Amino acid sequence: MKAYIIPFALILSGCLGTGNEVVKPKNPGNEEELITTVTLKFVDKATGLDTMKFTYFDPDGDGGNPPLSFDTILLKPGNYSLILEILDESNANEIENIGDEILEEAHEHQFFFESDIPGVAVGYDDADKNGNPLGLKSDWSFTKSGQGFVKVTLKHQPDNKPSAPGDINVGATDIELSFPTSIK
Repeated sequence: MKAYIIPFALILSGCLGTGNEVVKPKNPGNEEELITTVTLKFVDKATGLDTMKFTYFDPDGDGGNPPLSFDTILLKPGNYSLILEILDESNANEIENIGDEILEEAHEHQFFFESDIPGVAVGYDDADKNGNPLGLKSDWSFTKSGQGFVKVTLKHQPDNKPSAPGDINVGATDIELSFPTSIK
């Protein structure tokens, strides 16, 4: 797998939004999935054992009621593997793993990661069938203490997904979450 190291300062965009939100615009011809839960699972690379989970949970999806849970990311400086878990838990009897669908359509999707905390870098640890980054798995480095946000954006880019490193300005936004973050 190719790893694309992207310093956060290079991918900050002018469309940061108001933060702490899920954005799912209407996409003609694209059946939208309800995303109720996004969990960030950070695994400390030094130990390989310590897993920290931070979750966004909004049972009715975007709009309507505010999220029931929006965790603050609390980590120490260091190197981490990140696995994203994306679910539709609107039906307790039938939880749907949206991450599996994203993986199946990897050539049409890419996660982008942004932060205003100094000393943060990310490298993709997965790719689509064309070798372009996906982002369900990534490697993170936090070299300095600081507070701010980590923003996770999922773009749907059918028929126009740019080559590596990708372009956050292409396609429709399926997810956009700004997790409050403290590194110390």
